[in-house]
Amino acid sequence: MRRETNARPLPGRKGTLLLAVSALAVGLVLPPVSGALAQSNAEILRRLEKLETEQKILKDELRIEREKNKKLEAAVNKAASSSSGITKGTKGGSLELSGQVNRAVLFSADGKQNQVNFVDNDHSSTRFRLKGKYGFNEDITAGSTIEVQIESNSAGNTSATGFNQFTRDDDPTGFSLRIAEVWASSKTLGKVSLGHGKTASDDTSKMDLSGTSVVMTSQVKDRAGALCLRRSNGEQFGVTDTLANTCGARFQLARMFDNFDGLAREDRIRYDTPKLYGFQISTSAISQGGFDVAGRFTGELFESVKIAAAVAFARAGQRSSIDGTQVNGSISALHTPTGLNVTFAAGHRNQHREVPRVPGAGAETDDARFWYVKAGWTGKVLDIGKTSVSVDYFMSKNQDASNGQIGRAIGFGGVQKIDRIATELYLGVTRYDVETDALVAGAGTPVTEFEPIWSVLAGARVKF
Repeated sequence: MRRETNARPLPGRKGTLLLAVSALAVGLVLPPVSGALAQSNAEILRRLEKLETEQKILKDELRIEREKNKKLEAAVNKAASSSSGITKGTKGGSLELSGQVNRAVLFSADGKQNQVNFVDNDHSSTRFRLKGKYGFNEDITAGSTIEVQIESNSAGNTSATGFNQFTRDDDPTGFSLRIAEVWASSKTLGKVSLGHGKTASDDTSKMDLSGTSVVMTSQVKDRAGALCLRRSNGEQFGVTDTLANTCGARFQLARMFDNFDGLAREDRIRYDTPKLYGFQISTSAISQGGFDVAGRFTGELFESVKIAAAVAFARAGQRSSIDGTQVNGSISALHTPTGLNVTFAAGHRNQHREVPRVPGAGAETDDARFWYVKAGWTGKVLDIGKTSVSVDYFMSKNQDASNGQIGRAIGFGGVQKIDRIATELYLGVTRYDVETDALVAGAGTPVTEFEPIWSVLAGARVKF
């Protein structure tokens, strides 16, 4: 009887030999492999524990930040709900509040006296505005704008109450109206503005892509226009200076360094065409006579050069700040890849008036003119915002209501933006030189030149 079993047959001599060799190989190799695997597993476990610890720390930090944000959001919502802040007075419209504060320290040296004043920067004065806006349909919008200027001790003030070497710092005329107008705008027909505001020619001498316009534009008088010129002997009007003495309006820097920037702001009606390929035409009629027309262009050439340009013609009216007619304009170019830029401005005024060069006599004033050039660079040096630097030169002729006057100004300036707090920090240094053949009242002899005036303007503009 045959007996069956589940046992496999034993291998032969050849099979036995193969098994022996395999066992030997496994015995030699297996222990190191097992050790390496164990070591690798331990390293992986260690790293996983470290990652888990770091993840826990990050989760805790994230939870803390979320709790802080929730508390901050709750505080803001509570303040907003309980605040009596700005709200729309009429349904269907929007109300925008914006403005800026621009304060600076002005150091000046006039050849005899060094002085420090704390001023409002007249390049871009302290102000606020309210702008209401309504949408009539998809094409037409209408609204109104009120803008008020609040300047205490303006750097460019020409009035007797403004600062100079002889007056107090406070300025009771610092609160003034800039804009009070109603307007209607159409995408296809253009914009009409009625009221007190910018004329068509305003700002046509200030096209500027340099990034330094807060401290240096073609209106160089805004840097220190209230300062007064001195003769080489330190006298004003042939009289030794005293605390009671004041420099005459004709010998303030503001009267000799004007950039003929259009008709400024007036009571007027203004029309602006829609922009076409970057071009726009504007015109305005001024209260009690006078009008102006201006053309502007903003665009890009060769995909690398930004251009901003303007030109204007203005005829003065009875209330105008100028006499006669004038032509002025400016152009600025910025090479965007490098940040290099250049700006140029010029103007000519036909003054049409009689002025006293010598007491008791009269003579027609020659035409006044100016030209201005600036070169600079703007770019990112710091992560906080753009850095801009510029140098400029200004020259004027016959601007002090007398023939033969020549004014020169050369300056350097820098601006650092801080984007997160909408702030610009700036510094500008300017030297003013004037020559004239006009007679100083009481002196009896022509004044051929004055002492140069140095000014250093440093401050900050914060927008809101």
